[in-house]
Amino acid sequence: MTEPDDETIAVLLHLGDLLKRTAADELKSLLTGDSKLVIVPKSWRPQKTGTSPQTSTAPSKASQPPAAAVRAQLVEAGTPDARRRVLHGLEMTQAQARRMAADLGVKGASKATAEQAIDRILAYFADLESAAVA
Repeated sequence: MTEPDDETIAVLLHLGDLLKRTAADELKSLLTGDSKLVIVPKSWRPQKTGTSPQTSTAPSKASQPPAAAVRAQLVEAGTPDARRRVLHGLEMTQAQARRMAADLGVKGASKATAEQAIDRILAYFADLESAAVA
């Protein structure tokens, strides 16, 4: 068996530290397979939704992950419900959802609400799946 290199050991130690700070219900979700860990670019930050009066309700200028990364997550998710959770987890604004739909090759989402754009993305992937089976 080969020895792990120093970078691998450093990554595993860092991952261990992150998991120590993870809530118990999130760890359980990882163990049952209901959620997964995903590596995204450091520049990408999900929008924060705050409920306190001090937080701003203006849309965040956070960038969204590349369409290729989202496509891979959606393919891996497998079921429509899991795909919807992936898309909702991105917490996209209406403009971001429309842009993501366009980047994924989905037609007809240019005037859609965020939820309608997500529905169109899900329908697009369902159509791709049924075409692959046929």
